[in-house]
Amino acid sequence: MTEKEYAPKKMLTLYILDILERFSDEKHRLSQKQIQDILADENEKYQMSVDRKAIKRNIEELIDAGYDIQYESKTRGTGKKANDILTDFYIERDFTNVELKYLIDSVVFSRHIPPKQKEDLIKKLEKLSSKYFSAATSALSMENKDTEINPAWFWNLEVLDEAIDQKHSVKFNYYDYGEDKKLHLKNSHEVNPYRIVAKNDHYYLICQEEPFDNLVHYRIDKIKNMEKLENEFLPIREIRWKEYLAEHPYMSSGKSELIRLRIAKEMVGNLIDWFGDTFRFDHSDDKKPDNVLDIRLNANPDDFFYWALQYGRYVEVQAPQELRDRIRDTVQTMSDTYLTTWDDRKSNYYSSLKKRGTLNLARMIRDGISLEKLEIDRSEVTKIQLVMDDYEDFSFLQDYPNLEDLVMKRDRQSTKRTDMSFLADLTQLTRLYIRDTGFQDFALISKLPLKELRLREETVENIDCLYEMKTLKYLSISSNLQEFIDFDCLRKEIPGIKIMMTQSYHYE
Repeated sequence: MTEKEYAPKKMLTLYILDILERFSDEKHRLSQKQIQDILADENEKYQMSVDRKAIKRNIEELIDAGYDIQYESKTRGTGKKANDILTDFYIERDFTNVELKYLIDSVVFSRHIPPKQKEDLIKKLEKLSSKYFSAATSALSMENKDTEINPAWFWNLEVLDEAIDQKHSVKFNYYDYGEDKKLHLKNSHEVNPYRIVAKNDHYYLICQEEPFDNLVHYRIDKIKNMEKLENEFLPIREIRWKEYLAEHPYMSSGKSELIRLRIAKEMVGNLIDWFGDTFRFDHSDDKKPDNVLDIRLNANPDDFFYWALQYGRYVEVQAPQELRDRIRDTVQTMSDTYLTTWDDRKSNYYSSLKKRGTLNLARMIRDGISLEKLEIDRSEVTKIQLVMDDYEDFSFLQDYPNLEDLVMKRDRQSTKRTDMSFLADLTQLTRLYIRDTGFQDFALISKLPLKELRLREETVENIDCLYEMKTLKYLSISSNLQEFIDFDCLRKEIPGIKIMMTQSYHYE
């Protein structure tokens, strides 16, 4: 037998291993006959004719060599003619199909891997399972984006891994996207690399740049011309990476600060998702509502600023004041931006009415919006705010059958007074705030179911009627009314009432 004729037989073990890797898995098992047929198939690359005993012998050698090949043993025949048949062979994989699917999806949806490199990675991952898995993933498609993807991404990772391991500095050019959706050179850096982290679908280099002591972050997909330098560096300090990464969820550079906040109870999970579980509960305020929690945590202020905006409805930053001011100013600017057109303002009034039942007539007049232009269901209105100088007739207030809360005030420079008798007809009112309106007679409101009454710069008549307002829970008055009210008598007639006083205005 010549070497040429003998060579294929030497390849039999490798061919059988290749067949098991390509054609078998737990759901697709192969008998000796099926392996024999694949070896002899003219459409396959093997084209070798062997008997079943050779197949069994070579599989046993692979198992002895440490390959994790599973099989079943079946007995055929009886008595002296009985023999064991090995069948249903398949190779045990390092990764399950679900695990491979997860890895491939991670590659497909990665924002920074160029399409050609994505395809190469997916093909390599597919080879870790059988051909049936490849067919199952063939429907995955690459995301087609107009933005430029940095082809040096893998090279950057390779250089950085080596530099971090050897504690060598690196230098690179840093790019950012322009209006053409392409990367443009922004600046150059020479840094001491500490760590590569994956955050928010991007890879970041955490490093220190001389002569500064703080750590800074750069997105690796925006780096080009990466080069490892010969000089070694000494780490500036020991870094507790778990805490550091928890404090920088958006990867903004800068030191962390102690932040005090109040959140809705259902937000605890979101807080853990973004900042980890190192925060502390603050139980010092025993008068806070039951549905909120007070929290203390260390975080980067820039990162927490963006997080607080993201969950603003459920989060209140209490300290530091600088961060609180920044959030308030940003929210106000955003609000002003989205209230510039007629449609914006009209929509805002409808929204306020739907959410809070509030109709701010004072602001409507300021914004040039009339009630006639707002097609509203008056039964939905529970609160009205107005400036009295804008009206001569207040009988329209009776057209709001569910009005519970009324705020009325007059311009500070006005001396005009109005007949307030219409108040007696607002039989659903539970809260009344009036300032400098000309209100004098407590008899007008003594029959109303008021729970809260606020009076500013008013004179009074029929003071005895005040003591008859048994539903009143809260009274706030300006100091000019102090001499007219017997507070001991009031507390006796209305037990539990809270009384507050504010400073009188002194107009020039």
